Amino acid sequence: MNAKKIVVTGGPGTIGRRLILRLLEAGYNIHSVDILPWPGAPCPHIMADMRNLGETADALSGADIVIHLAAVRVNDIVTPGETFSQNVLTAFNVFWAAKLVGVRRVLWASSSHAAGQPYDIESMPKAMPLIETDQPSCADTYGFSKSCMESVLKHQRVWSGLEIAALRVGFAYESSDYEFLYNVDCPRIFANPVERLSNLWGYVDGRDVFQAFQLGIESPASLAGEILFITSDETLMNRPTRELLAEFSPNTKVAADLPEFGGFYSVARARKILGYEPRHSWREFVAL
Repeated sequence: MNAKKIVVTGGPGTIGRRLILRLLEAGYNIHSVDILPWPGAPCPHIMADMRNLGETADALSGADIVIHLAAVRVNDIVTPGETFSQNVLTAFNVFWAAKLVGVRRVLWASSSHAAGQPYDIESMPKAMPLIETDQPSCADTYGFSKSCMESVLKHQRVWSGLEIAALRVGFAYESSDYEFLYNVDCPRIFANPVERLSNLWGYVDGRDVFQAFQLGIESPASLAGEILFITSDETLMNRPTRELLAEFSPNTKVAADLPEFGGFYSVARARKILGYEPRHSWREFVAL
């Protein structure tokens, strides 16, 4: 149906698997690349180490659009330093290789961590909702790696001929997660909201993640250098947003037009640039 060749890095990952299935269902010509094998992959999959520029260029050859999802997080195996260095190196290699082989557009999954997440009571933002031009103060090397690579997007003379857009994807849930969320996680979080203060009680539905990337694929406008929050426009809490802030961050300034359960990350720019509109809510599945 769609002749564009789209290469997705990090295809075997949590977001990648579902995103690729949805892209395939929509008729796109999808190829996956990752350092790991993907037995039973639903599309052509090749293994490449994106820390190596040559391997990356080979993997992206012939692509019209690249969706760059591959990244590492701090965990028991990967140290904070490795998290930063690997994420920065692989993102740069993807961007540079894309330019070398003639890719038209890279849609890069940055993260809400680039805005300063994880938060605590001592580091809450001064104003809500957050917008993309706010100055971040990152709390870990994962967020710092994303923020660092966002900063290179503005150097358009370097990337001339290639559009790179950063989509700051929030914590993603699938509809199949909502029953567990409501029956197991929500009672605990509702009783002790500080448990999810670290990401400002935010989330995004996986179908809206797909919507954002599809809009990015099809947009006729230039997306060069754009940084966009891709989250829900509401929280996953049963308490109004202003009530949460009054308890946990009373000095935070709140926009007058923020809805009762409005989210802490503004999607206004994504609406303007992409036509993105969060369509799916966990509240559809539960009776509060």
